[in-house]
Amino acid sequence: MCRRNSVETLYGEHIERDFPAGPDFEVDIHGISGEIKVRRGADDRVRLKARLDENDGAGISFEQVGTRLSFRPSVASPPIDIDFEVEIPAGCGLGAESIHADIDVRDTEGPIRLHSVHGDINVSHAGGSGIVSVESVDGDLSLSRIQGEITLSSVNGEIQMSEADGVLNVQTTNGGLIVDRSRLQRFHANTQNGELRIETPLVSGEHSFARSTNGEVELIVPADSAFTVQMKTTNGDLSCDLPHEVINGSRRNRQLRVNGGGATVELETANGDVRVRSTGAGNERAHHERDNHVDAPRAPHMPSAPHVPAPHMPHAPTVPPTAAVPPAPVIPPSPMMPQMPSIPGPDVIRDLSPDELSELERESDRVESENTLTILARLENGDLSVDEAMHRLESLR
Repeated sequence: MCRRNSVETLYGEHIERDFPAGPDFEVDIHGISGEIKVRRGADDRVRLKARLDENDGAGISFEQVGTRLSFRPSVASPPIDIDFEVEIPAGCGLGAESIHADIDVRDTEGPIRLHSVHGDINVSHAGGSGIVSVESVDGDLSLSRIQGEITLSSVNGEIQMSEADGVLNVQTTNGGLIVDRSRLQRFHANTQNGELRIETPLVSGEHSFARSTNGEVELIVPADSAFTVQMKTTNGDLSCDLPHEVINGSRRNRQLRVNGGGATVELETANGDVRVRSTGAGNERAHHERDNHVDAPRAPHMPSAPHVPAPHMPHAPTVPPTAAVPPAPVIPPSPMMPQMPSIPGPDVIRDLSPDELSELERESDRVESENTLTILARLENGDLSVDEAMHRLESLR
């Protein structure tokens, strides 16, 4: 047992020690680098387990002043990685801070003060009637089943909280806040850059607000909630899916009374939408669409019909000689046809023999009998120009 107002140092790569703890006891853990884990113990003693990655004369110093017991590295420089595992009695207060360490706290009931410069903080099944204060400069905060007066602060990191009960105060700079399935007496939330989404019933007579500069703001409440809400955005839309009456306002600055009013709420952002919806409305809509979706019966398989181009082609507009000729239209694919022999011009005809003239007459008969398919085939093969093909198609009408 450590003496009152005494300082002792323990050395070694693995350190274990336990200390008696009385009523209103508080434990402070100061880490530099590593990890800090705190759990509730089974009795009225504080139990310490620590592992030092490098032991170059460094150890862990502990000090008791009154009802406060503190743990810290015996040297601050060079920084030594130390993993703390600490058990504390139920109702014992806890303070933990670190520079480069994650903090994980579970199953505690007393007041909590946690601070990390570069590290994530996780808290679950903690708090009570006291204060829960969690701060991080460069890390994310994750909290679940927390009770008490909750104060959260982050400079660069996301904050996620679920099943919280109490009063919530949040201040962030670069990061959003997501609160799910909670029962808050009231909430005050501010962020510069991030989304704010809060799911909680509202307490009559209490005033809450959520404000963002760059990010959406959404409040999710039970469908029978009674409150008055002021909704405001500079660049975005306002929406409320609960029955309400508009007290006053415009498209982007509006005051609504929901179910007769009760609690008061302010929701505001400069860039983003502001929404109020009932609990489960988003999921219920998706479930409704899924449950009511009926796949159309598949049509029986039919053999593919041969592709036959339409017989009618629009008449090509007359293009003045000096005008630019428009690009040729895209012609749909057509069945390949045998290439048609070309027809000699007038100068060539004069030099033909009688047999060649007879062959030319037969060829002319074949040309006269051509139809839409053969014209398109010859156009595709390059035997006809676009203008000539359209002229021949027009003559078939």
